[in-house]
Amino acid sequence: MAVGMGGEVWRRYAPHNMLILVQLSYTFMYFFTEAAFNRGLNPYVYVTYRHLLVAVVLWPFAYYHEKKLRPKMTWMLFLEIFVLSLVGVSLTLNMYFASLKYTSPTFVASMVNAVASITFVIAIVLRMEIVDVKSARGLAKVAGTMVSFAGVTTMTLYKGPAMASPWKAPIHIDGSNAVHQSWLKGAFLAVASCVCWSIWYIMQATSVRRYPAELSLTAWMATVGGIQSLAFTVILKHHKEYWLIGFGLKFWCIIYSAGLMSKPGRLAMVKAVLSAIPIHQLLAYAPPKKTLKMIEKIKRGFLWAGRAAANGGHCHVNWKRVCRPISYGGLDVQDIERAGLALRLRWLWLSRTDDSRAWSGLDLQFSADEHALFFASTTMRVGDGRRALFWEDRWISGKAVKELAPHLYACVPKRRRKTRTVADGLLENCWARDIQGLLGIHEIGQYLLIWQAIQGTTLSAMPDQLLWKWNASGTYTASSCYLATFHGSTSCCSWKLVWKTWAPPKVKFFHWLANLDRCWTAERLARHGLPHHPRCLLCDQAPESMQHLMLHCPFARQVWHEVLAWLRMTTRAPEHEPTLMDWWRRARQETPMPLRKGLASTALLIPWMVWKHRNASVFEGAQPSMPLLLQNIKEELCTWARAGAQGLRGIACSGFAVFAQLWCTKKKGPVFVTMSTPLSTIMVAILAYFIFGENLYVGSIIGGVVVILGLYMLLWGKDKDQQYNASSEERVADLDCEMQRAKITDVSPGKSGSEEESNMTRQEGTYCHSHE
Repeated sequence: MAVGMGGEVWRRYAPHNMLILVQLSYTFMYFFTEAAFNRGLNPYVYVTYRHLLVAVVLWPFAYYHEKKLRPKMTWMLFLEIFVLSLVGVSLTLNMYFASLKYTSPTFVASMVNAVASITFVIAIVLRMEIVDVKSARGLAKVAGTMVSFAGVTTMTLYKGPAMASPWKAPIHIDGSNAVHQSWLKGAFLAVASCVCWSIWYIMQATSVRRYPAELSLTAWMATVGGIQSLAFTVILKHHKEYWLIGFGLKFWCIIYSAGLMSKPGRLAMVKAVLSAIPIHQLLAYAPPKKTLKMIEKIKRGFLWAGRAAANGGHCHVNWKRVCRPISYGGLDVQDIERAGLALRLRWLWLSRTDDSRAWSGLDLQFSADEHALFFASTTMRVGDGRRALFWEDRWISGKAVKELAPHLYACVPKRRRKTRTVADGLLENCWARDIQGLLGIHEIGQYLLIWQAIQGTTLSAMPDQLLWKWNASGTYTASSCYLATFHGSTSCCSWKLVWKTWAPPKVKFFHWLANLDRCWTAERLARHGLPHHPRCLLCDQAPESMQHLMLHCPFARQVWHEVLAWLRMTTRAPEHEPTLMDWWRRARQETPMPLRKGLASTALLIPWMVWKHRNASVFEGAQPSMPLLLQNIKEELCTWARAGAQGLRGIACSGFAVFAQLWCTKKKGPVFVTMSTPLSTIMVAILAYFIFGENLYVGSIIGGVVVILGLYMLLWGKDKDQQYNASSEERVADLDCEMQRAKITDVSPGKSGSEEESNMTRQEGTYCHSHE
């Protein structure tokens, strides 16, 4: 009972927890950027590099994804984008980050909460927002706006005394405790930045309607804004030392967002987004090889390095293997060349099976690869013989004439091959008249073979049926065609253990690399001539390899024994098995059916935790500790059980079921997300005061609290306004329905009572149903 209630509570408040983590990441961004500024990174240089980098990353995706959707660029449209970039990128961000340099992260994070109120005022001026001052909701919006402006004024004009941190800061940012001599200047820059931000919010609503390609519009704004910021920064900071950022904190601050995604996260992005961008183009025509290589380069670079290109050192596995299905040892990333071939086969299939298409009579051109794949994937079941082609289709016991008699097939003109049907060919043996040229001994022998093979053929009244051999229904599908292109590849025996078992994606990704021996163990480092430890750091007895760490190391074998004994598993620990899959096959037979799922998750967890323990010994200088590793494994097992590992719940006896929910907006709506914005302000203030040892000023605290209070008043008014509008629409709909019913009752006297009642009921029901 307690487990069910606990799981319900976690599911209910999962969006709140996830939103807190998001705001926490924004909180650290403030301090990360401030630390880079204190080490010499100029705010204007930062904005320039940041948006030029965004433009470089976005343009390839915008070009291929919106190539046919993007409207033509005109001078007036470019001028609008120029102004939009000037307001939303150049002015807003340059003033925003300049104010961060002159004030503090707490001040800037508090000031951002005033954007909603400023946007509301501008919308009223432009008559985009209507305020009913006679209602409570209208007064709440007006009062919230005034309160927010009062808080902004307090933060700007009243700095107040400093509240020093009561103890020494655990983390120190260079220059963070220095007294800012331009506090008033930074405050006005922050206010101006919020005003430009609000204007940009309103302007982009009309720009998106005129230029509906959102990805291209974002790339345009990043490019134009970056160039504008570049011109502005070159005028102010034209010395070379301002532009040299190196590869330290300044560099990582600029590309902060790319480093936040792990390889499993980037893998999901590549499979769900990057692979879907060129689908419509691949369906229509075969792109040039150069274009396919360029797209693959972008996908490969994003997966392995988090950027548009990656060199050989970053790529752990050959890209052809990465693009294989998981049952063949790959990551199931879409091979765009094979996917395009499978998609375009649809037109060849429809041209043979569906005559109702408007283009069915056209002479469509297909490549040799498309014809070859279609020929290998289809067979013809002969009925009346009017659709089956005598020389081309596989209708003779699943074989075609060109397979049974290739020399005889070469003697038939191409025009005859494409037009001669089975019904026409069998009529008075007309197929023999299609053979032309000199016949040798091989052609005569094959002629007799075909004659004998078709002698018993009888036609029926049923139409011919083209069958697709890669699925049970016999009908073409793009997915079955795509998988057919991998037939003949070597299958992977351990894919079910890795990909069908409950485990976090990073653990599955690690085991995929470990099965391919692509983890940087001492053995692999030695093969590449890199420095390495001569023996395993955990046992100090044998050279370190992946199989040694997972199964054969005495330290690891003891861990296996202790964990399996703690879980009360009846199977034995690994002994002499060459691979983890071999041990799993034996252990699975020795384990009762209800415990097999838990055993599979445990089989993935233990090598992962041993690998992490080994990395701590190599990179952090930690000493191997059996009790510490066992404790970490037990805690991780309980965490997996709470997070949804059904097989581990019965084994580890955990209490709660935690379901990670990342779709906060979908679950709670945009108002809920907006109301969570002040969380970042509170987190920044707490971290700045207690962790980083920064001084808090009384004016910032009072003004920040007042701004947050005004924001919530404004949001409350907006929420009530939406509820009032929704209820008004319902009342209007009910009134329309009542008026319609009144009109229906006024019927002609010539109709009978039953007919009148029937018509009235039918019309009334039709109207109300259509209205609903």
